[in-house]
Amino acid sequence: MRAIVCGAGLQGVPIAHALLKLGLDIHIVEPLKDNVDKCRAKLKETNPKESNNHKYLIYNNLKDVPAADGLDFVISAAPYHQNIAISSWAFDNGLMYFDLGGDPDTRSEIHHSATINNCSTMTDLGLAPGLANMVAEYMMHSYVHGSDKVTDVFTRVGGLPIDPVGFLNYKRTWSTHGLRNEYSGPCLCIKHGEQTSEEALTEVERLEAFPELGILECFHTKGGLSHSYETMYEDGVINCNYKTIRWPGHADALRFLIEQCQLDNDTLDKAIENSCPITREDQVLLMAQVNDSLFKTIIPHSKDWTAMQIATAFPAAAAAFTMTTLFGSEDSKNFTYKDLAGLHHDSTDVSAYHKFVDTLCEIDSKRFNDFNAQLYTDDLDDLG
Repeated sequence: MRAIVCGAGLQGVPIAHALLKLGLDIHIVEPLKDNVDKCRAKLKETNPKESNNHKYLIYNNLKDVPAADGLDFVISAAPYHQNIAISSWAFDNGLMYFDLGGDPDTRSEIHHSATINNCSTMTDLGLAPGLANMVAEYMMHSYVHGSDKVTDVFTRVGGLPIDPVGFLNYKRTWSTHGLRNEYSGPCLCIKHGEQTSEEALTEVERLEAFPELGILECFHTKGGLSHSYETMYEDGVINCNYKTIRWPGHADALRFLIEQCQLDNDTLDKAIENSCPITREDQVLLMAQVNDSLFKTIIPHSKDWTAMQIATAFPAAAAAFTMTTLFGSEDSKNFTYKDLAGLHHDSTDVSAYHKFVDTLCEIDSKRFNDFNAQLYTDDLDDLG
């Protein structure tokens, strides 16, 4: 198999690493020379065998890639505002398209374009939206507890620094632009059976689900539900929302900067960057609750990758690989997380989600062996 990875930044390089581990030949598209140099060095360090066998090539422009040369799919790790152009190129060349997503309007336009062009796509494959949604939808579709129907689905995710600092009680583990984007605008949710939305940074909850970390908080942020919003509503879920986990005080501090100080976007970015240094020592917390069944895990960083890279890039690569190998580009369908949760290939009885988890473990078994969907009931209060 061959794939194109667009972007050789914080997430593109670990995506390339993951696909190399899965045995793919890849074309990496990255216009910035500094990123290209860092990408080459990192892949040589983390995939010495694949690098020595020249299983990847780097191009400065997507149009330079020989699209007809046995390619199977395109996966974008570029900024979300570039994804419409990248997906259009993929559809024009008859290729399956995947991305990390995070912006609802961009996702809608890409899926509309895929439908018009009769092409396959699966977007929003990062952490949240992405991995958290896959876990929650699998739990929902496999839920068996007497005659109970699924009424409540909640997801909670946070990329947290090991040692937070400053007024925001935080350190940056990903792009400031992406961070600010999720902190603004309406956050889709389902309340009492009705589709609605809440403002970002609202309905702050005290969270004690990870006793080893002490007291945390969570609050609404934009984009985390993605496809799950429609899926849960169609399946009759009564209450469903996504909230981001942070150390206490983060939401209040941001509301002060945004609402009271009325900082514009550029000034807010500067404030976040000045007060929150970048860290590579992080952890990702993930929770999914379906009625009284709860899955939770902490994904730690490694010597090579941050926890945010591991929890974002590796699942995106695994999902793209799974959907391509199970269903193939000739199937020409628009994938959703429900496909990973419950679709089966031909007459076999192997869930696509199980294949996805197997692929994740092939990339990094140490950090994903919790994702075997063994659900358990905790004595925590409901997340909703």
